[in-house]
Amino acid sequence: MIRHFFSKQFLRFLLVGGCAAFLHWLARLLLSLWLPFPLAVFIAYGVGMFVAFLLNSFFVFPKSKRSRLLQARDFVLVNLSFLPLVWLTAIYVNIGLKDTGIVQYSEELAHAIAIAMPMMATFLIYKFSTFKEKNMNSNELSELYKIRFAQHELPRKNAIWRVICKNFLQHYINASDTVVDVACGYGEFLNNISANKKIAVDLNADAMEFLNSDVEFHQCKATELSSVALEKADIVFTSNFLEHLPNKQTLDDFLDQVLLVLKPGGKYLILGPNLRYLPGQYWDFYDHHLGLTHLSLSEALRLKGFNVEVCIDRFLPFTTQGALPTHPFFVWLYLKIPFVWRLLGKQFFIVAQKSF
Repeated sequence: MIRHFFSKQFLRFLLVGGCAAFLHWLARLLLSLWLPFPLAVFIAYGVGMFVAFLLNSFFVFPKSKRSRLLQARDFVLVNLSFLPLVWLTAIYVNIGLKDTGIVQYSEELAHAIAIAMPMMATFLIYKFSTFKEKNMNSNELSELYKIRFAQHELPRKNAIWRVICKNFLQHYINASDTVVDVACGYGEFLNNISANKKIAVDLNADAMEFLNSDVEFHQCKATELSSVALEKADIVFTSNFLEHLPNKQTLDDFLDQVLLVLKPGGKYLILGPNLRYLPGQYWDFYDHHLGLTHLSLSEALRLKGFNVEVCIDRFLPFTTQGALPTHPFFVWLYLKIPFVWRLLGKQFFIVAQKSF
């Protein structure tokens, strides 16, 4: 635990804390011109807390995966819990200093000591709770997959993907292509697509057990994709993945990786839930963090230099676990009647080409 106090992050915390503490202290000094010392300490604490939240959020813990609202809520609760300590320390240290004959600047000294009291404790609470940066590890991801996709449902899910690949996705992929599937899950896409070379990437090590023998598997983060196939891919594919990224900065980083992996002229094929048509259901999955529509994602792709060739805002239904029939015949029929997509489609399909 002590190693956290010998880090650059703790140094930034001290600098930020020093700024907030100075403003806290200065606010109390000004308020004391009109208010009694105990009341001035109480109000100044609120001023310092507001400044400290902004500075910590943006400069000390910028990679936190939690929403600003949750950060603010927990930050306030943590600091309110320390308020009695700071308040009482300031009052009694002030009294103690005066009793020992230190009358001049006793209030200033007492208040400074009180502010410094909870410093190390608050850093650890901020780091591991209020502004936590934790991502799911491989074991947690594996457990989530087991909860979400029951074993007996996997054969039907694979049969659905066989139809989607053969009757739709294969049109965008040549038999000579190298295809990279990021967040491959249980391999439903790669196991059912025809390509010269197939590369699967997933953080969940269990994925390897479900892949065909002609699929090459790599367990790594999506933001490290270029370590797998630098400029070797004709196609990069993701399905229902981008919404799991923690924020837009991570999406930007991932798109940079896709560009590094694709050959010039290579294409990125994307399936994903469209927030425009799923304002409530979109957030029913615990690990959905990033809200995307077909328009916002297309804009992000163009900003990175992709040429968006295909953008279908309504393609597949949201999930195979809904009330709609999932027999492969009905999936085949659905793909053959595009006007039905306008009624039932809740996922977008985008094809973006690397233009350099």
